[in-house]
Amino acid sequence: MYVVVHAFQGCNKTLSKGGTIVRIHDILTAQRFCLSLQGNERIPGMPVATIQVKFFASLTPFTPRESDRFPISSETTVKTLLEHLGVPLEKAHLIFVNGVRKTLDTHLNGGDRVGVFPPVAGG
Repeated sequence: MYVVVHAFQGCNKTLSKGGTIVRIHDILTAQRFCLSLQGNERIPGMPVATIQVKFFASLTPFTPRESDRFPISSETTVKTLLEHLGVPLEKAHLIFVNGVRKTLDTHLNGGDRVGVFPPVAGG
């Protein structure tokens, strides 16, 4: 079993299995480590893939710092992504995944491109 331990200063974390300790410096290193595990040894809830996230118009302030490689778990939906980023669901009017209009219940996969637009008026 793998265990996340806050054992180092700053944001560093370690993952240990038996007597082996791997020092993790960032989320992408942790992701690569988790992907290297076999079968059900994967740590529940740990990121298993990355997506590209783009917000438009009044939603741009919600864009995460790592928007081109945003880590997600296998259970992530558009709704859970938006909730995690603090986006009010009523402000997510148009949602596109890989260029196709989708709903809040759409499950996301590694490599997906997600675009979210607020309600727009004008003429």
